[in-house]
Amino acid sequence: MKKNFCILPWTHLNFDVSGQTRPCCIYQGRIMKDKTYPFNVEEDNVSDVWNSEDLKNIRKRFLSGEKLKECTQCWKEEQGGMDSKRIRELHRFEKLYKEKFNKDVDWEEFISNPKLYYLDIKLGNNCNLKCRICSPWSSSKWIKEQKVYDEHWNMEWSQGYKYNDWADINDEFWKEIFDVIPDVHYIDLSGGEPFLNKKLYKLLDYCVETGHSKHITLHFNTNGTIFPSKFIKEYSSEFQWVDIMFSIDGIEDKFEYQRFPAKWDEVNDNIDSFIKYQKENVSYGVCSTMNILNLYHLDEFVEWVESKGLNYYLNMLEHPNYYNIGLLDDRAKRVITEKLSKLKNNEVQKVLNYMNNNSVDNITMAEFVEQTANKDIYRKNDFKKVYKEFSELIRYDYYYEMKKDLLIKK
Repeated sequence: MKKNFCILPWTHLNFDVSGQTRPCCIYQGRIMKDKTYPFNVEEDNVSDVWNSEDLKNIRKRFLSGEKLKECTQCWKEEQGGMDSKRIRELHRFEKLYKEKFNKDVDWEEFISNPKLYYLDIKLGNNCNLKCRICSPWSSSKWIKEQKVYDEHWNMEWSQGYKYNDWADINDEFWKEIFDVIPDVHYIDLSGGEPFLNKKLYKLLDYCVETGHSKHITLHFNTNGTIFPSKFIKEYSSEFQWVDIMFSIDGIEDKFEYQRFPAKWDEVNDNIDSFIKYQKENVSYGVCSTMNILNLYHLDEFVEWVESKGLNYYLNMLEHPNYYNIGLLDDRAKRVITEKLSKLKNNEVQKVLNYMNNNSVDNITMAEFVEQTANKDIYRKNDFKKVYKEFSELIRYDYYYEMKKDLLIKK
């Protein structure tokens, strides 16, 4: 295969919180119905998306060896020595194919006959948190606060974000999803908070009742605020494998600052409750999204997660770019590199490589401070109190003086 090849356009569809589709969740674009409008399974058929000219063209571009500009996040991660989603999913598919057919992948045969093995479904944006790195697009909890910051965020436009429940609107969506379930081996469920979505059990019930759950791996990204006893006790053992990842970006007061209004003790206790229900086919881990707010204290996070005996994955945040770690200046990068290199941790080193090999154009640290200060005012938080050392390192006060006249009023 070509050096830049990605398997996902042949095996995978991502359905975002509005019902629009992408070849994968980090692809910077949508699968287009025509030059103007993207597909949306609120009204379009899944089969039309899968067989669309746009998706066929994406496949052709990968086969030609093109380094797609829409896949910037993978290229940046690979430049920093990380295993990008492209690389991870290629390895996952090769392993699945070997297990299913007892032979190596026949690429010529497979590429000529794409098959949907992997569903990435965001059934809506219903969520109980408004994390700093998130937005109303992925969290219904964010909507009221967003209106305070953005004068263009009017009531009529924001109604579409109130509770994106597109999966209720098009009955054909569920019929088509159920039709492909016999071939599906992996379902990724996130949100919003997936354990808050009522449609979750409609999907799980069908998989269990038809017996197809026995060849399906479920992957959840959850914020850890909910312990879904019904799922753990009644459903988890029905699937081939269940992988539950807790989204944790820091510990204690830094966790509460970033994942507002969650309470650290409650989430920590919930994680312990999950771990107590250990089953042979269930694994738990932590996914931390690396951004300006949590990088400096990554050593504290690593110590905590290792004390739990959990695997962890460090995911790179690309947008919003005022939280991207590439925004840090050279001095801050040097200090952070020296501090975290003491861990002698390979995964942490990959993050440092990413940071040191990337920068963010057309934006400054002043934008980060403005965004941070506005949220502090509204939420009655205090960045400098929570991140005393780090605030001094990035010269928070200096940028605050530049932006103070533009902040929202208390």
